[in-house]
Amino acid sequence: MIKSLVVGGELADVKLYGFGTLEKIDLEKELTGQSSFLVDAAIKSGENVSLYGIEFFMRELKRVSAVTFHNYLLADVADCNLHMGGEESELKVYSFHGVNIGLIVDDDIDSELIWSKLAERSDGIVSIVRTFDDARKERVKLLQKRFTLPVAVCHGEHLYAFGARSPQVLNIN
Repeated sequence: MIKSLVVGGELADVKLYGFGTLEKIDLEKELTGQSSFLVDAAIKSGENVSLYGIEFFMRELKRVSAVTFHNYLLADVADCNLHMGGEESELKVYSFHGVNIGLIVDDDIDSELIWSKLAERSDGIVSIVRTFDDARKERVKLLQKRFTLPVAVCHGEHLYAFGARSPQVLNIN
């Protein structure tokens, strides 16, 4: 069976929006209705799947997360494990059109352990990161070759693809 899934821009099966698309979100203001960034993103997603890199804060609590919207709803939140301190969040694998996609948030992209765990259950990896310098690109290339999974990395408005015939940088807007 041939599986296929398009990730990236507005016409994709799974739309990706990098950190900075939405400003840092004050959860207290969202919960009290003083702001509506999450509601607006849910409405914008419509019936499609949209993943946003978002930085949350509420008083001293800070989180770097990827938020999934689907069918006009906030469907899931995945945190960067390396930023959780002593806690560990659950690794996320989503199934879209029969394709299992592992989600890596921000600095977790450097973790060989996380790649290894996701490789066991995923057909490919999607990552949304705040920084993507040359050293990180080389690390992702090495990890992609080691685990032989295609990976799409969203940084800002750019999408980097590894595991295809030739890596490409695509503008996703």
